[in-house]
Amino acid sequence: MSLYGSGLNSAQHESNSPAADSFGGTPDSGQRLNGESRISSGREASRVKTVLVLDDDSGSLNVLHWILERSYKVLKTGSAEEAVRLCREHGRNIHLIVADVILRSSMSGTEVCREVRKGCPDIPILFSSGTPIEGWPEYDFDNLRILMSGRVNFLQKPFTPNALVSKVTNLLDGASSSEMQRMFGEAEAFRKIGKR
Repeated sequence: MSLYGSGLNSAQHESNSPAADSFGGTPDSGQRLNGESRISSGREASRVKTVLVLDDDSGSLNVLHWILERSYKVLKTGSAEEAVRLCREHGRNIHLIVADVILRSSMSGTEVCREVRKGCPDIPILFSSGTPIEGWPEYDFDNLRILMSGRVNFLQKPFTPNALVSKVTNLLDGASSSEMQRMFGEAEAFRKIGKR
């Protein structure tokens, strides 16, 4: 699924992106860590914050990486298990997680974030999904309820680069979770109606 409301897909985005010209490659450029994860630094790595991006769709992962690397140091992976490992390895040096909810893995995005929060209880989380919150599996919905004790927000796919950057910035700045509380409340009411 395209991340963009305009319908621009990741292949078109990569071929037209300034990143492809300035870095000598596609948004996939960067230093390989292990498996599918890579780290890329923003303009001044010494002062930027680190964002971990988890999405098992390679096109979405590359586009998310390309958008965020302009302002942040980015760790990216398509593996739930590696996301947990990276968080354990880097600990509090990861300042925020952007995670897809529905993964082709033994763990969902919400399960990954619950595991990460055991070691880093204050880490902010931005979930993204093509499925609205009211349509999430019960265990993901329950995990979200638990994770909302900290800073959490949600971004529905497709979305624009500006929407992504705005939500990331607000979470890192410690913005109020009133928007997330509203979205969760509306989703919970919808789910209750569906169970009648």
